[in-house]
Amino acid sequence: MRKIFALLLVLVFLTVYFLLIPIPVNASSSTITVPDDYPTIQEAISAANEGDTVFVKKGNYDGPISQTIVIDKTISLIGEEAEDTKINLHPLWVEAWFFTLPSYYETPMQIIANDIIISGLTIMSDGSSISITGNRTQITECIIKTGLRVDSGFNNEITGNTLSGVSCKGSHCLIRTNNFEAGGIDVGGFHNLVQGNFVTNAGNRATGINLEASNTIIFNNTVKRNYCGINIYGEGSNNLVYSNSIIHNVYGFVAWGGNNNTFFGNDLVNNTCGAEVGYLKGSPTNCTLHHNNFIGSVQQVSTRTSQTYIPGLWSEPFNLTGVFDDGREGNYWSDYVGTDSDSNGIGDTPYLIDSDRKDNYPLMAPFDIYSVSISDAFSSITPANRSEIFPATIILTSMIVVVIGLELLVYFKKRYGDKSR
Repeated sequence: MRKIFALLLVLVFLTVYFLLIPIPVNASSSTITVPDDYPTIQEAISAANEGDTVFVKKGNYDGPISQTIVIDKTISLIGEEAEDTKINLHPLWVEAWFFTLPSYYETPMQIIANDIIISGLTIMSDGSSISITGNRTQITECIIKTGLRVDSGFNNEITGNTLSGVSCKGSHCLIRTNNFEAGGIDVGGFHNLVQGNFVTNAGNRATGINLEASNTIIFNNTVKRNYCGINIYGEGSNNLVYSNSIIHNVYGFVAWGGNNNTFFGNDLVNNTCGAEVGYLKGSPTNCTLHHNNFIGSVQQVSTRTSQTYIPGLWSEPFNLTGVFDDGREGNYWSDYVGTDSDSNGIGDTPYLIDSDRKDNYPLMAPFDIYSVSISDAFSSITPANRSEIFPATIILTSMIVVVIGLELLVYFKKRYGDKSR
């Protein structure tokens, strides 16, 4: 473990070192102001050179039908203030030619260059989602009232925004401290981080955080009043989900696929069903749940024995999957009635889930999920799985330091950008 801490410490210092190295920029970079220099944002972007800043003054920017934005060069697009700097996009509606093809809106905003910074804007659209395909895009302190997709790329960061849903299929991406007013987070790819988000009321039969990624960390999020709180499905494997508050959902945590996932140190409070661990087809889901607090749910763990999708073809047992302790300690169960005769904090008898599953070491008191550090969470993973998730801990340490530097950069651009005109 000392070697792990030493490695993480070295990575922090290396990250800080590289942040302090001056990054080459266009010596003639300038600030273009909308509407002073150009009446529309797209005209300003088209006129900008690599490294320029497009500064958008307060106002409502509502163009004609077919108004979209394409960012195909490395620039910063900075609004004066998100609540009062509003862009309303009108992508074209494309009618289907055949009954088998759906009609759709074209993409309202395409971010296809690398190293784009977007901040301080409200972005709305008649339909469809903003698309990111470049690398190292930074979207901070925006209000986005349409979908947002990271279709590809790496090291993209979505931080401190008010959003209507995010889909991330990139890698090494960070989705951090956002407030989701509608919609949730759908994570694919690998080595991504989802931290400190507030996801509530994602929609009818919607999930707060959907995870079909690998080697991804989901931590310190609050997920409330959704149909499903956090869901691992498909090929989502080698993921770590810890220190999340999952409250008042129909299903708190669901694992319907994947392998080698760890669900550690989470609050599952007042859900209709606290957790369901099963599989749709193939091998049983390998998911370990321990040091979680199962409190006040109508049913702490789903005990149904099958889930039929196609009668006679798809019917797999749900009562043979999931491990509910780590071999030494298990979870806290608010309806556990056992005793602790030796006062070691672990119940004398197992907590019975059903005829096939039990928590052999139930905790007598709730576990403090806010005391969990990344090293604690990493230690909670079985040794066989650590090599799979460990790269994400490296990314976490490095990216948090990078984000701090980038947030300072955005702050100074917003505060002083208009003074360079």
